[in-house]
Amino acid sequence: MSQIHNVLYCPFGERGNELAMRRIAALAADDARTTILDVVTAGHPHVARLSLDALRRDPAMVGHQIEVVVQTGNRTDVINEYALAGGYDLVVITPEDEPGAIKTARRLVRTCPVPLLILRPKTDHTDRVLVAVNPSKRSLELNRKLLDWGSTMAEDIGCDLDFVHTWEYWGEEDLRNSAFFQTDLERLDQRIEIERSQHLVATEKWLADEGVVVDPHNLHVP
Repeated sequence: MSQIHNVLYCPFGERGNELAMRRIAALAADDARTTILDVVTAGHPHVARLSLDALRRDPAMVGHQIEVVVQTGNRTDVINEYALAGGYDLVVITPEDEPGAIKTARRLVRTCPVPLLILRPKTDHTDRVLVAVNPSKRSLELNRKLLDWGSTMAEDIGCDLDFVHTWEYWGEEDLRNSAFFQTDLERLDQRIEIERSQHLVATEKWLADEGVVVDPHNLHVP
């Protein structure tokens, strides 16, 4: 497996997420460095630090170098800046049911400069691991790394491994909503479906080239 040596863990909401720590321990190298980062907008950073300190003593993390950091600012911006500056291999977040958490997770999916792992924090077990891939040639190295990590996690948990490839039809929103010219929506839908099929075929080919056999219900190209 492609070794993970440097992990940035950013728990949202409640701090005692034992499942997340077990997942990090299973993926990371034995001597990995894990930074537990909390971002507060106001209040008392030392209180947040006390909450995070308990995670350092998790039995799953024995042997790992663990650092606890509390920063003040916008959560998305701070995580992205910290991830880039620290040279991390992986960012892990656990979005809780707190105001803005899901919105922050969506922003990080779009903007995080390193691979991002999102864990559902309030479940005792994991039924599926979902890996986002891009069959473009410029993403092949990253795809292989994500495939490696996702396969390792799914095997360790004993759950299904799913793949998703997201894409966008250039100009679709403007074509559908333009006030300046009429769009044949039926023809537009046909073009979009043709392009979606091309993305699906490309993703299936990449997986086949990597020796991965995927059932249709485990591959998502919306």
